[in-house]
Amino acid sequence: MSGQVDILAAVRACLASISQANGHPLTVRQVLRGQRNPRDLRPLPAVGFYRENLQSQPQAGGVCECGLGLGVWGFAACPAEGDCQAVHQLEDAVCRVLQDPTLNPWWASTILGESGYLELDGLAGFDLAVTINYEAAR
Repeated sequence: MSGQVDILAAVRACLASISQANGHPLTVRQVLRGQRNPRDLRPLPAVGFYRENLQSQPQAGGVCECGLGLGVWGFAACPAEGDCQAVHQLEDAVCRVLQDPTLNPWWASTILGESGYLELDGLAGFDLAVTINYEAAR
């Protein structure tokens, strides 16, 4: 059984693996923890994650079924209004690495939820809801 620390380290490693050398259309320049002001993100593209919530359900045998809720975000340059292909490529790459069994030990219990989009002063971003289910000792 692993805990939140291991999961968060795996998420960071997944996001850091996004590069052209690994077959993605772009290379992530920064992987950050926490929420950030998009105007302060340089160099781009940048990705990050923050913990939204943790739900736990006690089970028999001293175990808890847990669901770690994360917000995973990314920003890329948007050269013209409505021309934000890079942010869609970035979100696609994030989804692919989080569901890759060679990168994410919790790939089978990783649930990708809804995402929202934002365009702001030549930047485009997304915020993706992710839940990773795991077992932990009580």
